[in-house]
Amino acid sequence: MLLAGLPKQAAQTREITCAGANSFSPLAARRGASSPLHHIFGAIHLLSEPAPLAPSRVSRTVSKSHAGKAAVSPVSVVDFCFPAQLPLAVYPTGGFVPNGYFAPAVLHAPAAAPGQTPEPDTAINALENQVVLAQWKELEKTLKQKGSTKTLFGENLPARPAFGSQGQSIKVWANYFGVAAKPITLYKYGLKITKVISAEDRKAKGFKEPEIRGRRLQLVVANLLEVLRAGPEQAMQTAQEEVKLAEQALKQAQKASDQNAIATAKEDVNEAKEYASLIEKESEAAKKDNDVVVSEFKSQIVSLKELRLYHNPVRVELLEDALEDGADPRRDEFDVELLQAVPVNLAEVLNHVASMTVPKDDNVFPRHPEEVDVLNMILGFRPRSNIDGVSVVGSSRFFPLGSDAKIQELTVDWRPLIAARGFFQSTRLATGRLLLNTQVTHGVFRLSGRATDIFEKLSIQPFQSNVQNYRHMKTVKAFSKCMSKVRALVTFKTASGREVKRVKTIEGLVFASELSRRRSNKGTNADRFTTGWELCGPAHVQFWKADENRHVTVKEHFESKYNLPLKNYPLLNFGRGDNTSYFPAEVVEILPGQAAKLKLTGKETTEMLDFACRSPFSNAETLVNESRQQMGHDDPLLQQLGVSVSKSLLAVHARILAQPAVTYPSGPVRINRGSWNMSNDARVSKPGRKIEKWACVTFRSIDASKINAMINAWQGMGILINGSPTLQEDLSKHHDKIHEMDRVFKKCNDNGVQLIIFILVMKESGGLYNRIKTLGDCVYGIHTSCIVAKQVDPPPRPGKPLGAQPGTLANIGIKVNLKFGGVNHKLSNNIDILKGGKTMFVGYDVTHPTNMDIPKNGNGPPSLVGLVSSVDSDLGQWPSVTWEQASKQEILGEVLESHFASRIGLWQKNNKGKTLENIVIYRDGVSESQFSTVLKDELPLIRKACEKQIPKTPPNLTVIVSVKRHQTRFYPADGNKVKSGNVMNGTVVDRGVTQARYWDFYLTAHDALKGTARPAHYTVLLDEIFRPRYHKEAANALEKVTHELCYLFGRATKAVSICPPAYYADLVCERARAHRPEYAGPDDASEMSGSSSTGPARSREIHENLRDSMYYI
Repeated sequence: MLLAGLPKQAAQTREITCAGANSFSPLAARRGASSPLHHIFGAIHLLSEPAPLAPSRVSRTVSKSHAGKAAVSPVSVVDFCFPAQLPLAVYPTGGFVPNGYFAPAVLHAPAAAPGQTPEPDTAINALENQVVLAQWKELEKTLKQKGSTKTLFGENLPARPAFGSQGQSIKVWANYFGVAAKPITLYKYGLKITKVISAEDRKAKGFKEPEIRGRRLQLVVANLLEVLRAGPEQAMQTAQEEVKLAEQALKQAQKASDQNAIATAKEDVNEAKEYASLIEKESEAAKKDNDVVVSEFKSQIVSLKELRLYHNPVRVELLEDALEDGADPRRDEFDVELLQAVPVNLAEVLNHVASMTVPKDDNVFPRHPEEVDVLNMILGFRPRSNIDGVSVVGSSRFFPLGSDAKIQELTVDWRPLIAARGFFQSTRLATGRLLLNTQVTHGVFRLSGRATDIFEKLSIQPFQSNVQNYRHMKTVKAFSKCMSKVRALVTFKTASGREVKRVKTIEGLVFASELSRRRSNKGTNADRFTTGWELCGPAHVQFWKADENRHVTVKEHFESKYNLPLKNYPLLNFGRGDNTSYFPAEVVEILPGQAAKLKLTGKETTEMLDFACRSPFSNAETLVNESRQQMGHDDPLLQQLGVSVSKSLLAVHARILAQPAVTYPSGPVRINRGSWNMSNDARVSKPGRKIEKWACVTFRSIDASKINAMINAWQGMGILINGSPTLQEDLSKHHDKIHEMDRVFKKCNDNGVQLIIFILVMKESGGLYNRIKTLGDCVYGIHTSCIVAKQVDPPPRPGKPLGAQPGTLANIGIKVNLKFGGVNHKLSNNIDILKGGKTMFVGYDVTHPTNMDIPKNGNGPPSLVGLVSSVDSDLGQWPSVTWEQASKQEILGEVLESHFASRIGLWQKNNKGKTLENIVIYRDGVSESQFSTVLKDELPLIRKACEKQIPKTPPNLTVIVSVKRHQTRFYPADGNKVKSGNVMNGTVVDRGVTQARYWDFYLTAHDALKGTARPAHYTVLLDEIFRPRYHKEAANALEKVTHELCYLFGRATKAVSICPPAYYADLVCERARAHRPEYAGPDDASEMSGSSSTGPARSREIHENLRDSMYYI
């Protein structure tokens, strides 16, 4: 690694060490002696071109008018040099105001007064139209020249053919802020961080390079930035000290009358003064250059100019208090090597958004990731640098701590957790502008505070090992597991009164039975536990105290050595294996901001959702009024780096698509806000296979008339089911219900039962539910339906008729009908592309093990794939196939080919005499960075499957990625809203926040009853169907198809948020999780036989009886 600005040879001869290590200055080298005063910046006089690292605090607010424009009221002006077509960006001071910046023709759209409709930027609108029109002309020209739809329409990441035009035009706010940036070059450095370890220790047997991560890594990078900022000033001090040393040597030589020494000393003085003069000249520039640097506090830094690296690697140190009086502080040293600077030219990304041009055959997506990464680093630097005040989760989520924290305790069960509110932010490219996507986000964290307070809150105390404490044991062990790997501050005073503070990691509570079973190398000096006690306090654990040559209790040790009286709280262990390290609760404080990667219990989930459920207006208000301050968007450091953020949400164009007509055999139904009811005479469109034999298993005593009423209701809907059960089982008095399931299923199987109805006491998603579904779906091949007792036998309600609601019974019935091959409802006017019956729809998704400890050896729970496909033009039946692949692997492997071929075969079986011409695929859940991988790895396998099944004329393909886990939201801006304050169902947005070059759109198909509606985001990766068939109307056709599919979700009488191919695939994945005990959550893990959160998965294949059915509904 060469030093910045140094010739190669100079770089080799001027290498020095930092932070106290001895090194040779040019002068010292000539003298043949070491100069500790010159240990940091020995090569500064050879450096050229300064560079930056910390903020010069300058900001200005002015009132400015432009030629030909009316004067604008006081605004913050970002006086940046944009390309010619992107003029000055002027931002209003606040409010839900569209900002219209980057407008070639308009300086600023006027602020919308209360009650007024905002106007999106007309210049951006014009640019979008211009880009899309040029794209379509190019497509038409290519079509005429080549005459092949495959050549024209088969390209990857196809150009948008047009913007949609169908529906009622409206305006909405989007949770985006404008970002302005100077077209300058910044410099990104990778960091290589290693802990300084002696050569002797490195040679030790079993040595492993320590991993530096988490808070420690953040502190190392923070210290690095401080060292870089202090560098020039320290260099100046060092140079002045060199002059003093040289002058002292000259005086000593003169005093000794040594002429040779005098001559040498004079040369040294002259060289030292010359060196100090050069340092002085460059010091100010170097100080300014090394002052503007940002980082994500992990592995990168970004500077305004190339840094003056006087030394590389740079040594930094972290200090911790000594636990004993008279001992030195614990000192950890780290070498941080700055790798070769990578220039990042922001002009390139600005030019791209201004023109939206992409070279032909260039399938790289997303565009300009380096520039976006740098902008994200800049915009997130201020909250990241507040290490103790903001918790950063992942790359984009920020949670304020302390007095600014918005939290709610989740201690509804037995775990010390809280829900916290924070902000997500990420830079996005859009047509004509850069945008900052900002969203209110929520996360789960460990409860912070004194350990004594937490123990008291959850009523956890040491206890003895006996039968009475068995249930309490399970709860406390779960608590201990939740506390494992949690960082805590250990604080106490030594005998001299000195306060000691140490950050340590909790291993867990102290259970005598667990620690006693561990093999110890301490022999007779092993820890001892008071007989009869299981959860131990400080008086129940003895450790060997070498200086006293005896065992002492933790209580004795702290009371005698630190004069600290202890109460009987549970003891905490901070050591692993044989290296136990015990601390009493009185000296332990759980640090705030520690994200909890845990699967929530049902109660915790309910509390979390209640906390996170906020109206659209509340979220928008929080974004405008709070996010700017919390995220540091007014920090002068941003201005130094040429970046500024608008103060207003973005106004964009939207449309409300018309609702399709839903019909039953009795006729069409009235749809209101995307929802409808099955009338009393409504019957399913097509009943499934007749259910001749069924069983009813109850876990709560329930009158048979209630079950009969439900069956009668189903029969009235046209569902073919025998009126009387073949078997009935009452398990209300059985304690071990889970293990009783094997007997029940075997009995039903022996009697040819096709459906088992389970009446549960309460909603189940844990051990009992998973056991039922595993036995039914995988072992015996019997359909199952789990119903909560209050759905069929509700308690009396004032003013309401007795008995179950007809709508509730109908909703249960339509699920059963789907399981047995039925179709519940249809659209009055069939989707256009289905006419002729030669199109198949496919959806597939991958679910990964989340919120659980995954072993680093890769031998963790598998990722699970779910694939569904339509079998006819009714789009009512979607049989599935599911399989496993490597843990955390999103992109599908070779097995996709055979499974996809099986779906084509199933379609052919159900469509005799027809040739499959089109397959529309909704690929769920992949991120933008994986789009090209889907096309490169998955698409060829799909084509092979098509060629295998239909070799002569393989079908045309369209691949669309559907994403629901994104952060874009829209808020009503012109009065078009539903009761919950959300945008109307059917709202589609395909411009304003998108890139005109690519084909994507956001669709809110559903009516969100609570919270803020999340639209589904659809991006076209491949199109061989819509543009050849519909030409410039292709965008309207695809939006219409996707929207109308949302009304064909078979188990609901309403439009759903994401189209059924993707939705059903997600359900298949969820069911596959239920089949695997290693996915079990905290509610049921201890109840699942042989369950484990780690280790290889036990493969669960669907029974052949159910393989081509919708068993997963």
